[in-house]
Amino acid sequence: MDVLIPIDGTDASKRALDFAIEMVDGMGGSLHVVHYTNNQTDATEAILDDARGRLEAGDFGGEPELSTITVDVWTADRVGEEILDLSLIHISDGARE
Repeated sequence: MDVLIPIDGTDASKRALDFAIEMVDGMGGSLHVVHYTNNQTDATEAILDDARGRLEAGDFGGEPELSTITVDVWTADRVGEEILDLSLIHISDGARE
């Protein structure tokens, strides 16, 4: 199961991320966190740092190989299309397994 969770730094998105972490921990799968910004700022770094901290605090069943965190940051002019492309890549990868 692949879970794509958008974050924006609000309390609601933090709760959604915590829920997604628990769901992936309980059911297995991959968690992909997305944050959109039109320019990189200190606020953006704070949002990403908070997400990293929440991911690092996740237990993920106590399995070290599942607790590896990889953060990919990229920029795009067509954000909606890039997010859709990312989700389609992961869906097709999952369908092959």
